[in-house]
Amino acid sequence: MPPTSTATPSNRSAGLLADAARLVSQAFELLANDDATIELPRQEFAALAGDCEQLRHRIEATQVVAMARYAAIEETTDPDTGQTREVHHPLGHAEEFADTDLGTALNWSPRTASGRLSDAVTAAERTPRLLRMAGHGQVGMAQVRAVGDELLNASPATCAVVEDDVIRAGITGWTTRQTARRTRTLVLTWETGAARQAATRERRRELGVWFTGHHIHGLTSMTAVLPSELAATVHGIIEDHAHHLRDMSATSKTLAEHRVDALTDLISAQAEVTTTLVFHVPVRPSDDGHTRALGDVTIPGIGHIPAEVITRLTRDLDTTLVRALTDPATGVLHDTSSDAYRPGIRIRRFLETRDQHCRFPTCDTPARACEADHVTPWPNGPTTPANLQLLCKHHHRVKHESNWSVTMTDDGVCTWTSPHGNTYITEPENTTTARLDRAS
Repeated sequence: MPPTSTATPSNRSAGLLADAARLVSQAFELLANDDATIELPRQEFAALAGDCEQLRHRIEATQVVAMARYAAIEETTDPDTGQTREVHHPLGHAEEFADTDLGTALNWSPRTASGRLSDAVTAAERTPRLLRMAGHGQVGMAQVRAVGDELLNASPATCAVVEDDVIRAGITGWTTRQTARRTRTLVLTWETGAARQAATRERRRELGVWFTGHHIHGLTSMTAVLPSELAATVHGIIEDHAHHLRDMSATSKTLAEHRVDALTDLISAQAEVTTTLVFHVPVRPSDDGHTRALGDVTIPGIGHIPAEVITRLTRDLDTTLVRALTDPATGVLHDTSSDAYRPGIRIRRFLETRDQHCRFPTCDTPARACEADHVTPWPNGPTTPANLQLLCKHHHRVKHESNWSVTMTDDGVCTWTSPHGNTYITEPENTTTARLDRAS
């Protein structure tokens, strides 16, 4: 009799994926070689792109199944022995911190990890036939997700009927937008409430205002997603005021610049606000014991501010300035206004200035929305900046309610260890920024 294989399905899958990865790399090298491909007709490249698209569908579907199975496994720790065992639940179960563990290992942001794991669980539970079609390259995972989003609040019976309908109607030839729209119509036919809940959930998920540093020095991007009726009102006010400013202006400002002024007027005119800006000022000690500032300053979460702008900024706005001196080589804070023992305003300001966001790996929740955490739990650990870090509410729970652990050095470098023994290092944001500045 031939020998019986003892390899598990997981081991066999990993081996097959490794083989596939090698073959794809070989295909890439052949395609990237000008000598080998220079004479191929254009249509062959289109066919190769189509083959890659089907391969991508297969890979994404395989990853989705792996993620859904990962989420269905619960790890429990025996309080007496400390030993960990795994409890396997049916597909559709989502262990509470599964997105945290998996997302960190894959270097995904918390939002990305949560969304992708949720999509994987939904696909495995509510659209298993579409997922299998994706695994064979017949449909894309974007289409599977579009169907799943519309079915999130639907009953199992409705899910089965709608999945039948979209397959029979020819989903393989639909775009993602067409898939979402036609699925929503089907759900409305079978279950009106679920369709309305899905639409409401999708709108709420997208609302927000975000600030990011611009690729041009001294500029910041502001992105806002708001209800259409509010957007129409805001747009009208900004346009009217911008044209008024242009008509009254004796400067050479463009209409786009006047729109920026109009937006600032619109926001600041409706509320009395005193703004506190914490400037990160790079300094280098001199031989005479004094320090000299080096160039521009940085506002956490906003970007670089040219030195000549600071005076005008404080003159035009009711602004309180707080400076934090940083080492230009490392970015580590030299001093702050805090020397208190308990975590009061001064220590909080220090933490927000140093950390700028949640210190859990891959998380960028702004510091103002985070909670102060004792790395070594109080009262065994002191309430000092060297033993405090900022964590968002979710990752604060992860630290205390799961098998993650963390240590921190005196200069704020955190080393996290996952339940599976992987380690991740997070540094104060200034340290990373200073390193990038030196590299550039």
